[in-house]
Amino acid sequence: MEDIAFADIRQNMKELNIINTLLGGHKISIGGIREILGKLQADQVITVCEIGCGGGDNLKAIEKWCCSNSIKVKLIGIDIKTECIGFAQQQYPTLNASWIVADYKEVNFKNDKPDIIFSSLFCHHFIEEDIVDMLQWMKANATRGFFINDLHRHPLAFYSIKLITGLLSKSYLVKNDAPLSVARGFKKREWQKLISSAVIAGCAIKWKWAFRHLITYKVSAQNAPSSSETVSQFKTDFDVSVIGGGLAGLALSIQLKNKGYKVLLFEKEQYPFHKVCGEYISLESWDFLKSLGLPLDSMDLPVIKKLLVSSPDGNYLQHSLPLGGFGISRYTLDNELKKIALAKGVALHEHCKVEDVLFKGDHFELHTSSGIFTSRVCCGSFGKRSNIDIKLKRDFINQKNNKLNNYIGVKYHIKTNGSADTIALHNFKDGYCGISKIEDGKFCLCYLTNAANLKLNNNSIAAMEKNVLYKNRHLKNIFENSEMLYNSPVTISQISFAKKTQVENHILLLGDAAGMITPLCGNGMSMALHSSKIAHSCIDDFFQQRISRHGMENNYAQQWNKTFAKRLVTGRLIQSMFGKEWTTNKFISIMKQFPGLTSSLIRKTHGTPF
Repeated sequence: MEDIAFADIRQNMKELNIINTLLGGHKISIGGIREILGKLQADQVITVCEIGCGGGDNLKAIEKWCCSNSIKVKLIGIDIKTECIGFAQQQYPTLNASWIVADYKEVNFKNDKPDIIFSSLFCHHFIEEDIVDMLQWMKANATRGFFINDLHRHPLAFYSIKLITGLLSKSYLVKNDAPLSVARGFKKREWQKLISSAVIAGCAIKWKWAFRHLITYKVSAQNAPSSSETVSQFKTDFDVSVIGGGLAGLALSIQLKNKGYKVLLFEKEQYPFHKVCGEYISLESWDFLKSLGLPLDSMDLPVIKKLLVSSPDGNYLQHSLPLGGFGISRYTLDNELKKIALAKGVALHEHCKVEDVLFKGDHFELHTSSGIFTSRVCCGSFGKRSNIDIKLKRDFINQKNNKLNNYIGVKYHIKTNGSADTIALHNFKDGYCGISKIEDGKFCLCYLTNAANLKLNNNSIAAMEKNVLYKNRHLKNIFENSEMLYNSPVTISQISFAKKTQVENHILLLGDAAGMITPLCGNGMSMALHSSKIAHSCIDDFFQQRISRHGMENNYAQQWNKTFAKRLVTGRLIQSMFGKEWTTNKFISIMKQFPGLTSSLIRKTHGTPF
């Protein structure tokens, strides 16, 4: 409005008041007050706040109605425009109102929240995402409830208001804005979608003459927040529940507990345990793990600075790693993080399977083998594939087998004579095998191949290794001259590298549950840890009421993709070069001639210290 003369603004607001009066707009707003108020105690004072209050005519109409019904009322008008508040103060100098020039989202009522918050002809100025945030803000800040009085988009309403204002209005702003506002209004099904996205149960949507919708939400007695509840209207067992006690789940639990939140962590296995993993961590995670309390400096772990990649025909290249990494088994790492989590006070349920997760509007209900639990926020770090993925009907679960989603993983710990500072990646037909040193002089040998290789060898891992992996002479030498430390390998099937979502049914997903980078990139463990840091920040913002639940979910997904999406794309591209013997042989040959290409690919699949 900076370029619009104040006289024009004044005329615009005067005519809007006339339109609201003649077409029943004020009557609808008063109806919203009546629906929410209920029975008042004698001499009780209510506070009514309007966001986007404009010239204050709605608040004046409400005061007049309250006065005629012997209701004591305090009014608050919030508008981002100084001109609007200035006009309201001039127009209604005796109105018992507090006027605030601000973006409504930045207003902090502290311990003096209004009874009722409303908006009138305000929402149609915003995009859907902003309206969802607005709904959640109104719910969080009103002690009795909120209502919205806004336009119903309809051809009859559009042409009628265009004709009426064209004939009678003296304001060019009204002539332009009135029809445009109707065109930006909402249909009932659109309000239903917005309310569903805001996850608010109990909203009523009523059509009102002339072409308006009245949306009301009344806080029920059993859900009314007490003075000590600043975030939740439902008393939950925990602030945050975390499904899956891998790296992401443990790291997130520790960070949240450090902030003072009540954290519940579920793990279906019993610590310590082995899992399929390459067990190489990029040094980008070193400082972060130390900040969680892990004494890495005193653990005497092998630091890995070199990469060796061989093709099925035995050709190989060697290259330095720009940042490097270190080796540690998941058996040791996860168990050490578990000890830290328990010492911090995380409520850990081991050997406990989460069978279902239900979102109840403002909290989660988790059905587990140990009973039913509730939490305000739920996070899923349940790995590559789980029963919860099936319950959530995630897209990647229902995809037909293809080159991105039908892999198996096999892992051994071995004693061998490999180089402590080198991670080796040996390729074979339709797969590759990584080998690197971990703690206590052991090496991790972990390979990935498609399910067809196993099926062609009568589902025998030993036969597949001899018939397929041994064709790479480097792998044959390792298998024949190493001591296997397991009686049998650790295995996993149905691994998918297909694109995944980071939020499902309001559950924040971390680690491999959010998206899995191809193992040949050697960055999955760091991505899991980094995703926990991103989630922790978003969850803390939500609990501190800096953002809504919708904002928390959006921020997490956006930050996750900004940080990792390009790595995943590069990983899939690199993996497409491996598998077919001739393409792998050719790719390795080309990379040997162009070492800068190797460095570039490594950097594109790794990050920087976080």
